[in-house]
Amino acid sequence: MDAITKAYLEAVDKVAEGRSIESAVLLHGQDFALPSRPRPRGIAKMKAHQCFRNAYVIAEELGAQYVEGFAHNGMVPLQHAWVVMDGVLIDPTWKTLGKEYFGIIIPRDIHRKIMSETYMYGALDPMSTTFRKTYWMEGAW
Repeated sequence: MDAITKAYLEAVDKVAEGRSIESAVLLHGQDFALPSRPRPRGIAKMKAHQCFRNAYVIAEELGAQYVEGFAHNGMVPLQHAWVVMDGVLIDPTWKTLGKEYFGIIIPRDIHRKIMSETYMYGALDPMSTTFRKTYWMEGAW
């Protein structure tokens, strides 16, 4: 994890006392190596500002792993979603790659259960009982 992402996640975690999306990502997340390009041939850039939906659709269509966490392009880390297929990061949303991706691989069954609770594509949602029980520290909720 680079200095920008680490400082951001740790600052939010401290203020939130372990009860934030950032806290969950710190606890369960991992760095993802940057590929040479945002998407392999045959995977077009998808609609901007819909990273959670875009990543979900690609994960379902290609059997890739859905990942949610934080990414940045040299500025403030943003909550973001992407996929990993055969160990390679694919960002279906951003035109150019971010400088860092740090997130949690969300198993398909857990993601679907969270979506059934929230009616949203994003998996890191404190309104979801499944998210809280799976990704927050015991007692944080």
